[in-house]
Parts: sequence; structure tokens; C-alpha cells
Amino acid sequence: MNQLAIEHVAGLPRSLPGYPAASPNAVSAAVVVALALLSTIAVIAWRSIAAFEESSRWVAHSYTVIAELGQLESGHSRMRLAWRSYLMRPAPDVLDDYRMSREVLENGRAHLDALTQDNPAQHARIIALGDVIRQDIDSTGAAIGQKAAGSLEDSAAILATIAALRSNGERIGALADEAESAERMLLAEREQATSGQGTNARAWIVAGSVTSLAILALAFLALRATEKQVRALNGQLKSYSLRLEATNRELEGFSYSVSHDLRAPLRAINGFASMLEEDHAANLDAEGRRLLGVVRTNADAMAHLIDDLLAFSRLGKVSFVRGPVDMVALVREVLTERGTDAAIEIGTLPVAYGDRALLKQVWANLIDNAVKYSAKVITPAIRVSGFVHQGGDREYRIDDNGAGFDMRYYDKLFGVFQRLHSATEFSGTGVGLAIVQRIVTRHGGQVWGEGRPGAGATFHFRLPGEGADE
Repeated sequence: MNQLAIEHVAGLPRSLPGYPAASPNAVSAAVVVALALLSTIAVIAWRSIAAFEESSRWVAHSYTVIAELGQLESGHSRMRLAWRSYLMRPAPDVLDDYRMSREVLENGRAHLDALTQDNPAQHARIIALGDVIRQDIDSTGAAIGQKAAGSLEDSAAILATIAALRSNGERIGALADEAESAERMLLAEREQATSGQGTNARAWIVAGSVTSLAILALAFLALRATEKQVRALNGQLKSYSLRLEATNRELEGFSYSVSHDLRAPLRAINGFASMLEEDHAANLDAEGRRLLGVVRTNADAMAHLIDDLLAFSRLGKVSFVRGPVDMVALVREVLTERGTDAAIEIGTLPVAYGDRALLKQVWANLIDNAVKYSAKVITPAIRVSGFVHQGGDREYRIDDNGAGFDMRYYDKLFGVFQRLHSATEFSGTGVGLAIVQRIVTRHGGQVWGEGRPGAGATFHFRLPGEGADE
């Protein structure tokens, strides 16, 4: 802002009608004082912002620990369920479920151990929790070994074994709750510190702006013609600051909802459904067991939806590295990873300029959509192609002959949670195309689609050419 003011000074006369001529020495001294003051305040503000960012990082760290604790409890419940199921019905698939759940549980324990290295008290709780989990894994593994060896066949003996090991599960739940409670207390302290540092940073910025404007106003009385422009710039800066604060509040609220308000009841649903299946399966008829399966299936679907929402919310924080991207190789890589059996024709695809990882996500989502909505066609046909515009922009498209969509509902196409087909027809969370739009927009591009019900759909996205800025 000071540089802008200096440029305007250079282009104006030494005096304005009705005002005395401005002294060059006074103007120079005022500029030097203003710059010195701005530099000092900028350093202080920078330090305050750095402290705010560091506090924000620790707030996010606490949210991660809380989420990991929830996943650890959920993983332990799944392992115990598989263990009980194997004792009642020894089968290879049940044993595989047990081993997979045990591996996830051990990985989660190791991750929490690494996450809490900075906090000795919390780390001690995690170590104690890990010891009990290890004991439970050893005990359940021993029981499975006895069952496999044929020495644990009597129903009464099986029930006695389950009852004997129930205390381990209760201890794990209690230790996990204690660790979560401690982390939430720490989270409250960190959020309070973050709020204070953010206020401090804003106060320094506002103080710097007000003080500098006061000095400049006193020094440049003869340049009042520039006041309108300075005020407009200050208003724009204030608007950006308010929008940034509102966005940060929304993101913080979203992160809290995902990590606690959504995941906590979801864990409860899964936990109670597991207990019902474990303890009262014999009292349920076939319809009851089917309905219980519906509950657990929908809980899993909700978990996938939460994961997709987290991925969508984190897109703005993902690092962006622009460079040339071989789109043919990228599409082939996506197809190899997906392992799809659908016939997909790859036409001409010019080199793009953008972030390779983000563009890979765009192709993955668009190809997944095309394959999914063409799955019910007798002979699916999917084709990807592209070309270069005269101005250097790259345009890419993917065509399919699947279910298509009604253009009357186009405004819902790229919205979060917006689906043009029911979940009974096609699975999904309604976030995929929203992620595509957000990535393409971040590249400075555009995305659009067209289709007809029963006649397929075409999606296009256009990216700036080489040399474009993010």
C-alpha cells in the first residue's frame, strides 16, 4: 500500500488547489517513518501469524489423535466380533476377518504411539492402552489356537472363555475413554490459545494499518485526491479478512463435526449392532439378522461418506506443484490401478500443465463414474480424448453410453451430496464430481457435462496452457 501511495505521489503536482505545497523533506521523513513503523509491525504480525499457524497445527494434531482413538476402539470391536464368531463357527473367512482386524488394530496402536510422542502423560496412557490391547490379542489368539486344535469344542467352555476375556474389552474401553478425555481437555486449551493468537495477529495488523494511515494522512494533506483509492483498498482488505475468518470458522466447524459429531454416533451404531449380533444372534430370526445387516451396511456407507467429505475439505490445503503432465500415461495408470474390465478407448490427449496427483484424482473420479453408470449396458463403450485450443488451453472429455442424466437437473451435477440417480440404482456418495470441479477450478479451469437419460453422458474439463499461474 505504501508503494502504491509513492507511485501516486510521483504522478501528482507538488501542490493542490486550496492546499499549501508539500515539503519534500516532510514527505520523505513521513515515508521513512511510515515504512519503518510498517516494517516493525509487519515483523510482529508475522511472528503472531506464525504462532497462530503453529497453534492451529496442534489443534489439528489433537483432532487426529481423537479420531485415531475412535478408529482404534472400532477396530478392537471388529476383532472381538471376528474372534467370537470363529469360536462359534470356525471358518477360513472368519479367521481372515480376525487377522485383518488384528493387523489394523496393531497399526492403529503404533500410529497413536507415534502421534503422542510430544506428550509424555498422554503417551503413557497410550502405552498402557497398547499393553492391554496386546494382552487381548494374545488371549484371543490363544483361544483361536485352541479352537483350531479341537480342544475348545464344548459350548459351555466357549462361553466361559468369552466371559473370562470380557474384562480386557472393558479395560480397553476405559483406557481409550480416559485418553480421549485428556486429549479433549488439551484440545480446548489449544483452541483457546489459537483464538488468542489469532486475535493478537489481527490486532497488530489493524493497529499497523490505522497508525500508518494516520501518519500518511498527516504527511500527505496535499494528496487528498488519493483518499478514495486508499479507502477502497482498505475496504477490500477488510472484506478479504472477514471472508477468510468466515471460511476458517466453517472449516473448523466441519472438522469438529466429522471427527466427533458424526464419527461418535457412527461408532455407537456399529458398536451396539455388534453387541446385538454377538449376544442376541440366537434370539433373532432370519429377517432380524437381515435388518441388522442393513444397519451395519448403512453405517459403513456413512463412514465412506465421511471419508469422502474429509477428502473434499482437504483439497484446498493440499500442496500444488504445477508441471507438465503426460495425460495418456496418467489415464493408463488410473486404469491399471482400477483394474476395470470395461472397454475404454484412449484417443489423443495433449500434455497438460498442472499438479499430477490432483489431475490423477480428476481422471479417477470421471472414469469411475463412466464405468459405474455404464455397468448395466450390454456393451459399454467409454472413450477419453482431448485437443488444444488456439490460445493454448487444453480441453479433455470422457464419453460413455451409460445411464446418462436429465439436463433439467444440471445445476445439481457438481454439488456435494447431489445425486441424479437413486442409491438403489447406483452406489456412491455424491461427492466425486464436486471434487473434480474443485480441483479443476483450483487449476484455473472449467468443468461441465452434458447427457440424456439412457443415452450416455459426456464430461469436459478445460485447463490453462503452459505458463498459467495457480
